[in-house]
Amino acid sequence: MPLEPRTSGTLLQRTKQADNSDAWTELFHRYQPMLERWTRARIGNRADADEISQRIWCELIDRLPRFQYDPKRSFRSWLRRLHRHRLLDYLKQHRRYVGHLENYAQDVSDPILGSSNHPLTSTATHPTPDNTNRATIDELLDIQSRVRSRISQQTWDIFWLVTMENQSVGDVARKYSMRYASAFAAVARVHKMLQEESQR
Repeated sequence: MPLEPRTSGTLLQRTKQADNSDAWTELFHRYQPMLERWTRARIGNRADADEISQRIWCELIDRLPRFQYDPKRSFRSWLRRLHRHRLLDYLKQHRRYVGHLENYAQDVSDPILGSSNHPLTSTATHPTPDNTNRATIDELLDIQSRVRSRISQQTWDIFWLVTMENQSVGDVARKYSMRYASAFAAVARVHKMLQEESQR
């Protein structure tokens, strides 16, 4: 059985630095094989396993910059709990999706879907541009512009494809002929930079 990685408080601290892509790459190489083993022990499908791993890493991008490492506690145990929760979420979602496909024919003929009061079609859930806070949009665009000026076009494109267009990190890495870890590190870096700009 492969040895599990030793937790490095210094490495976790380095991931809080917006421009430290090396730290995220090292973190990925250290923990991704372990996450893969945990997932493949429960799910045999490689595509599903990759999707679960990507969801976990996207959450880690959000959570680790605020994570306070306690040497008296186990980071691996915390990560395992996070993995278990996301795995269960994925399995539940997958079952709902399969059930939706099985009942799709009768669902689309349900007259309630044509009702203007139904949550899926109600205009209340889709505000018009007139209700949009223009100042907020301008602020977000300004934050985006400041971050883009500090990184390469390729790094921004990688972030955009993964985050906004929901493409897998693996597919984007192959598109740019780069390693998965490098593409992931690029996404993590831009995400952290956007967070820091929004807090200024």
